[in-house]
Amino acid sequence: MWLPLLFSLLLYTLPVFSLLPHPCLPSHRGLSYPSAICAYGNMEIDENSLVSQVKRALYDSPFMEARSLVEDDVIYSSPLLSFEGFRDYVELSEGWNKQLMPSLYCSKFCVMKVAALNEKSVIVNWNVTFVSESTAAIVAVFNVVPFVRIRYFDILNRERIRSSFSWEALGKTLLRLLETGELLLPHAVIVGSSEMTFKKQNIKSDDSISLVAQKDSLNLIKSLDAGYLKNRKLTLDLLEFCDKMRPSYIDFDKWNDVISERIDTRKVPGMGQFDIDGLEGTNEENIQTVSNTFLKLSLPLGLITVIFSGYLWNQILFSSDIGAANMQPLDYYYN
Repeated sequence: MWLPLLFSLLLYTLPVFSLLPHPCLPSHRGLSYPSAICAYGNMEIDENSLVSQVKRALYDSPFMEARSLVEDDVIYSSPLLSFEGFRDYVELSEGWNKQLMPSLYCSKFCVMKVAALNEKSVIVNWNVTFVSESTAAIVAVFNVVPFVRIRYFDILNRERIRSSFSWEALGKTLLRLLETGELLLPHAVIVGSSEMTFKKQNIKSDDSISLVAQKDSLNLIKSLDAGYLKNRKLTLDLLEFCDKMRPSYIDFDKWNDVISERIDTRKVPGMGQFDIDGLEGTNEENIQTVSNTFLKLSLPLGLITVIFSGYLWNQILFSSDIGAANMQPLDYYYN
């Protein structure tokens, strides 16, 4: 009887733990998706080439942040937004670092590849990784448990596979946590590309190029348009990312309308208004699996709860800096 009450209590207290400070893990490490590995800084290219100049101009976003490298009548387009003009481009670029990235939990921008399309154009492949809102509270909870290591993985290779809640998968995850002390969590990975066209005058300096047009695209939106995207978790990650991309000059209601009109989530199974995880596939086999899992986990979970409660209580009462106490070297989470 106490086990359902324990889980209910944990669910109700998760939002509280999301407020606790915790370290952000390296976003591009441990990802199974090959393109999610940062290649920035490792490309051997001609120092005076257009690719090299673009590479040096990109810092923490897929935008040309140096204003001297952007034309006054620059043309920008993306799946959600299009405009013409230097002022809007600069505002969008500044909003990326001041609004978008800070609002995404433990976010990291990464340039994967810069390649020339012709003498005046390049294609920049990039990704943004972050901890989604659905797992942020769980991360905060287990970051204060000293014997638990969090390991991220991405599920981009499962975009065509319908996602659904599975008690069996939950049981396996918890058993792995108890046996190895390692908690596996899905990492949100947004892969995009920027096609940039420049007006090139002099190849001897970085100031010789000037951006005249930029066209951005997101891989998950392409998959959704083509009817390939069936994974609900990836769709939620995409919606969270697009929601945070709102320019400051567009109000919330109008931006929500833009997203809902462009991203038709009705194409994704499980994204309907009355779709509820866990209602499908409830048969005798699943019920037996759930019963066996809870029997195996009842005693260990009880012990973990007692230890965790005592540890957390000690941290709150006797630690003057709970955040510093849990700051571990980045490699700690992967050794």
